[in-house]
Amino acid sequence: MKKVLLGIILTLSVCLFAYEATLNLLNFKSFTYKVITEDREIMAGFTSEKTKNGYEVTHWSKFVVPEGEEMDYDYFATSYLAAIFTFVYNPAYTSFFGMIDLDNPTTLNMYGIKIVYEGEEKVGKYVGKKFTYYVNEKPLITWVISKQVPLVLKSIIHESNYKFELVDFQKR
Repeated sequence: MKKVLLGIILTLSVCLFAYEATLNLLNFKSFTYKVITEDREIMAGFTSEKTKNGYEVTHWSKFVVPEGEEMDYDYFATSYLAAIFTFVYNPAYTSFFGMIDLDNPTTLNMYGIKIVYEGEEKVGKYVGKKFTYYVNEKPLITWVISKQVPLVLKSIIHESNYKFELVDFQKR
C-alpha cells in the first residue's frame, strides 16, 4: 500500500506543476486550513502581500503542545505535512474537477479510475459536493469541492486518517 500512496503523491505532485497556472496562489491574500490527525490539530495558513518588487509570501502553522508533553519532531513533521497538503492537494483536485460535472454529479468509473459521488457536505461556512477516489475498492482520498470556492473545502487521506478543512480564504 505504501507504493500506491507514493504513486499517488508523485501523481499529485505532477498535477501541482501541471495546474500551477490554473490555481495561482498569489491570487489569494490568504487562506487557512485546519489539519486534523489522530492526536493533534494544526492550523496552517498562507498569506501574500503585494510589494513594490513582487509579493511577500508567508506560510505558517500553529499548534498547541499539551502541558507536560515535550515538543518533539512529530510536531514539526506534522506541521510540514500540513504545508505540503495545503499546497499539493489543493491544485491536484483540478484534474478530477475537469472530469466531474458538479451540476449533475455521478459516480465516475473508467480506465481503472473510480470516483464516487457521496452527496453534499458542509465544511465550516461552505457547502460542497463530496467525492471519494477508490483504488481496489478501498477509499484513498476524499475531496469536498465547490464551484463557488476555488480551493478544496476538505480532503481526507484515508490510510493515515488525516483531514484538511478550509477555514477561510480571501482572494485578491
